[in-house]
Order: sequence, then C-alpha cells, then structure tokens
Amino acid sequence: MADTDSSDGGSEDGREDGEPPLDAIRGDPHDRATVTAADAATADRLAALERAGAVEGYVPHVDYDALGLRTALLRVDAHHGNGTTVADDLRDGPGMAVYRTCGRFDVVAVCRFPSTAALERTATRLASDPRVRGHRVAVARHAVVEDGPLDVVGDGD
Repeated sequence: MADTDSSDGGSEDGREDGEPPLDAIRGDPHDRATVTAADAATADRLAALERAGAVEGYVPHVDYDALGLRTALLRVDAHHGNGTTVADDLRDGPGMAVYRTCGRFDVVAVCRFPSTAALERTATRLASDPRVRGHRVAVARHAVVEDGPLDVVGDGD
C-alpha cells in the first residue's frame, strides 16, 4: 500500500491512523450484500436508499449482556419545572435513550450500567435529588427486541 502520510502526520483523508477511508473499507452496497449474503435486488434498494439520504450509516448490534452491562428503565417524577434538567443529567450519565414524557412520570430513560453497584448509586442519587419527587427502577431481564426496526401502528390497528 502506498504511503499516504502528509507532512502533519495524518493521512491525506484526514485519518490520523494512516488507514484507508472508512468508505473504502466498507465498500459499496453490492460488496456488503456479498458479505452478508443479501441478494442483488436488496443491494440495489440499499444503494438507492443511501443515495436518497434515507440511510446515513450502519450501527453494530451489541449484546450488552455479553459485555456485562445491566439495562434498566428509570422513570422519574420530577418537581414542577425540573424535568429537563433531570433528563439532561441522565443523558450525560448512564442514559442510552432519555425521553421527556407526560403523565405520572416526567422522564423515562433506558440506561446501561457496568454493575449493580453503579445502578444502585444512580437510584440513590435520584432518591436524594431535591428536583425529584419520586422514581421507579425496572431492571431488564431479557431484551425481546433491541435496536431493531419499529413497526408503525396505523389508525385502524
């Protein structure tokens, strides 16, 4: 492979590690179809979706249990006017997905914790936070679907 390092120590494509651009590694949809055993029609559809901007990237599927991470759903009842700041704290901490909601709970967060102790520390912080009226923690036992496609429910469903 030719040396592509520029004088500033990085490569011509801006990557510091001197590796080829990520697009060159990934190849085009037909290359990915070959690797994943998808048919040519699927590869064509994928290429069209990429060109249209409907597909912007690819996300690996991670088995969080295999990594030893615990998943928990946190539901927080915040004192009036504090939902946004509590949600921001969870987003900047263990929150993988944090939502402002209406109803009994103002914030719902799907969080990942490296240990039960880390989960307990977060629950203790919420219990002592003056912005929080109350909270509930539900530890996930098993992921039924995660990072998968969500079906849109129509008006008649």
